[in-house]
Amino acid sequence: MLLARTFALSLLLPPLLAQQQPLASIEALAGNAQRAAVWTRVAEPLRVRIRLANGQPLADKLVTFAITRGDGLLAAIDSTIARPVLRVRTDADGIAAAHWQLGTAAGDQTQRVEVSSAGCGASATFSAVADPGPARHLELLATPPVELPPGSELTLRVRATDGHNPVAAAVTFTVRRGEGRFGGAASVTVTANGDGIAAATFAAGNPVGPQELALALPGGRPLTLRLNVHADAAAPTLPTLLPIVDPRNQASYRRDLDTVLTIAGIDGLRLRIAAGSMRLADGSPAPTGTAIALAQVPLEQLDLGPGTATPWLAWLLEPADATFDPPIAITLPNADGLPAGMHTTLCAPFPRTDPTV
Repeated sequence: MLLARTFALSLLLPPLLAQQQPLASIEALAGNAQRAAVWTRVAEPLRVRIRLANGQPLADKLVTFAITRGDGLLAAIDSTIARPVLRVRTDADGIAAAHWQLGTAAGDQTQRVEVSSAGCGASATFSAVADPGPARHLELLATPPVELPPGSELTLRVRATDGHNPVAAAVTFTVRRGEGRFGGAASVTVTANGDGIAAATFAAGNPVGPQELALALPGGRPLTLRLNVHADAAAPTLPTLLPIVDPRNQASYRRDLDTVLTIAGIDGLRLRIAAGSMRLADGSPAPTGTAIALAQVPLEQLDLGPGTATPWLAWLLEPADATFDPPIAITLPNADGLPAGMHTTLCAPFPRTDPTV
């Protein structure tokens, strides 16, 4: 005869995982709240320590450093290879470290790194202030007329940048050829304002003939303007001002990754620049970190000539005269509601004197 017995089994179950304390913690040791110029390394590496719940350092623990704001890059202490996300292991003291190269946007809320590790609960956050770099780019904010009548005046406006951010730099306006003057002098230096804009008024000389002007930053290659003073020339009118670039429409060109440009407020517009495809105006390959940007041009400022339909969108691509091989891949929203399969002109360049598209 078989006897059935009932056994009571008691199990000591651990608390729910959601209620457990983290197995380890991560703390920031050094590198927070630093300041450096855009696209340069901060002076002190970022350092964190991983400790077990009992306070002992945890060695050989995988730690992730990730750029969460800005387009900066991270590199291991013993490496020159930089990337947006870096994974390193802690040393015998539970410490992990990384070099931080700030991105291209200046300001005190533009650069941030988050450091995390599995099982460590809250992450550690590092921020930095990025200052504009030295002024190295100068661009005209308007295309001047080619001809001027004798004695007329023309205000020239330029913007000085570090390639991405405006810089209050000294800009020198010089008459290289001709009898024209800036405020009665052959040369005048103007300090740009906080938006990087400097302006000077050129008075054309009374003798007719060619005039050559140079606009330059200290030690930089000048912008050269060639005008002709002509008795039959029309008085200069207010030129179309090229728009100031919205920081949201800027990016840093990469030679190892594709770069995507957009215009804030225009859903569906994307310009994809293939890695390694960009060359500067002098034909040299554009280095990683070169600032590229789109600026939307107000349609009321466009002068397309008689019989030309006004487009629904126009933009300026910087830097001017850059070339791309393969070409930029452009995706546009179907703003006109065209049926699928229909062929249409999506974009076309303006005359060479106007760099907008």
